[in-house]
Amino acid sequence: MSERSEFHPGATPEDETVLAEAPSFIKACLRHVDKDIEDFDIRFWNSVLTQKKDWGLVWRVDVTFHNRPNTPGLINRFVFWRPLDHDDDNDIGFASLYAEQPLSKSD
Repeated sequence: MSERSEFHPGATPEDETVLAEAPSFIKACLRHVDKDIEDFDIRFWNSVLTQKKDWGLVWRVDVTFHNRPNTPGLINRFVFWRPLDHDDDNDIGFASLYAEQPLSKSD
């Protein structure tokens, strides 16, 4: 289920460098969806932070929505990204995608 898009990074990392941490970027990503987290009772599970020339920093995180049914056989995944030459929290992109397998740190 590899989807390619010119509008957002894919649900699964492809040819990306895995990074150890970027706490300010991840906090900015969470602020981007903070109302949704509360409204939909979203729980965050596995995540991986990567960097890719085309997209910059990319944070993928598997999520579940506790107040609505999840799609059987698929993983809900949020994907956030910000170009490397941008520091503004308003420049964060977001996509809600599906994946067939949960993320692992080796992705």
